[in-house]
Amino acid sequence: MQPMKIPVIQVLELLQQAPCDWIDEFFVGSFDLGFKPDVNKTYVLLQDGVGNLGDHANDSLYSIDAVIEIQVFFSKKIQINILQAQLSLMSLLEPNGWLPTAIRPVTTDPDTQQKTATVYVRKTLRIRGN
Repeated sequence: MQPMKIPVIQVLELLQQAPCDWIDEFFVGSFDLGFKPDVNKTYVLLQDGVGNLGDHANDSLYSIDAVIEIQVFFSKKIQINILQAQLSLMSLLEPNGWLPTAIRPVTTDPDTQQKTATVYVRKTLRIRGN
């Protein structure tokens, strides 16, 4: 049996396989040291959110609720509706058990002036049993 991939990598791989041609680059955890964003590109930053311990059975942890934060920094030239972009990301993840839990208001990044949108998704990961 293969070991379970960490949740943020599970979400990354799902999004990389998706037909989201408006996304230029993905980052996990943080932007690379010395990264200088190009405001004409759209970046997705994936980070672990605050999850919870799940069920217990026979005095053992049975599951965890993993939470992933998906933050999108939209290109200044993008011609996509931000709400539609958020909904498309959620609809790509939902069939794989990643359920949306929150959408944060769209903000403007103070450094780049790019519009940013944040979505949180959650999935219960079974540690033991089915």
